Amino acid sequence: SSFGMVGPGKGYDDVIKALPKVVEKFPNLLYLIVGETHPVVRKESGEEYRNYLEKEIKKYSLQNHVKFYNKYLKVSEIIRYIKASDIYISSSQNPNQITSGTLSYAMGCGRPIISTPFLHAQEIVNDERGRLVEFDNSESYANAIIEILSNPQEMKEMCKNSYHYTRHMTWPNVAISYEKVFNKYAQISKTSSNVLPELKLNHLNHMTDEF
Repeated sequence: SSFGMVGPGKGYDDVIKALPKVVEKFPNLLYLIVGETHPVVRKESGEEYRNYLEKEIKKYSLQNHVKFYNKYLKVSEIIRYIKASDIYISSSQNPNQITSGTLSYAMGCGRPIISTPFLHAQEIVNDERGRLVEFDNSESYANAIIEILSNPQEMKEMCKNSYHYTRHMTWPNVAISYEKVFNKYAQISKTSSNVLPELKLNHLNHMTDEF
């Protein structure tokens, strides 16, 4: 599966072009593309990219192997889909992308990862947790998917490694790490934390737009 706002630059077409080779070996394979078209993309070009993907699916006779779920998902829904997936594919075509929420969610749910080598993926994806593939190279996607699916024990280890690696990234553990830093330098006692001033978030209104 892949998740996120749909639009050009997601690289879903490269994954689709890789699937005929994979389906030859795994005829029950299903690739889910989950997420609605980005509102800005829809405003500027409608469903042009999604329509293009559907044409590619028909071109390669993959109607039974690629499905869309065209909806903006809540976090709880994203997690359900990720946990139902054998592999998460992060196919961003932006090499300078510094963060990916869906990639973090997928690793946090203990999924093996196949990803292009954008900056965030280079930092957290290695051979123990998945595979990095080449940009604009469908063959490398096909090889990576087949390799992982052909080795159930290795895939199981990737699941465990992804899960354990991301424990420090969960919000409760992030909060604990911040608390340690604050206690080290600000010397805030546990009793004084009850009298800290109320958080002010007014600045967020100035930093964000209506969307």
